[in-house]
Amino acid sequence: MTDPAGLGEILRAIGERSPLTVVRLADPESTAEPADGGWRPWSQLYTRSGLEPEVADIARRLGGAEIRVAASTLQFSHAARMWTFALGVHFATGRPPDLSAAGLWWRGDGSTFEMLWTRPALGASPATEVLTRQLTPYHAAMAGMVSERVLWGNAASALTGAALVLGRPADPIVGRLLAEPQLRDAYDPIARRRRSCCLFYRTNSLGLCGDCVLDAVPAG
Repeated sequence: MTDPAGLGEILRAIGERSPLTVVRLADPESTAEPADGGWRPWSQLYTRSGLEPEVADIARRLGGAEIRVAASTLQFSHAARMWTFALGVHFATGRPPDLSAAGLWWRGDGSTFEMLWTRPALGASPATEVLTRQLTPYHAAMAGMVSERVLWGNAASALTGAALVLGRPADPIVGRLLAEPQLRDAYDPIARRRRSCCLFYRTNSLGLCGDCVLDAVPAG
């Protein structure tokens, strides 16, 4: 398998820093279809019918959590993987990966999630690739499950977390991304606190995230 851009090594380095971000390169010489390996079309993640079983599974794994809590938890994980993937490649090459749905496949069972990149190429900007191509349609598919304000708050928090995991928390790109229309009202970069709650305290954890808008777990 040829990899002139060294993307395979970049993806391995990302995975070492973030074990939850597993991205595999498809072998261009293979004649097998991704579906033969259990991979599912990425476009499923943009549909209600594709997300509802995943949300239900998360709710079950969280001990019967509310749907909005499960949906928020699932989306936070998705946003974190997308930011880590995009920023990891961006920091290594100067450009993010092309995150068009046509070039991505996925597989997982609720506790694991892997990505297959079948059309590896560099994309436009992190904002275009993650906010526009990935999160906007993902949020649309979640309409009615959880507040959009919560979802964009998750996206902002996941962005800062990804930069920290990658060892570049103060990189200028983080500030520029937080100033994007979708995120500028979702996070306070000075206080380093989001302006909404991800709702995870409503699980059995009963705890707050480090950047939570809340100062204490609400009574009741």
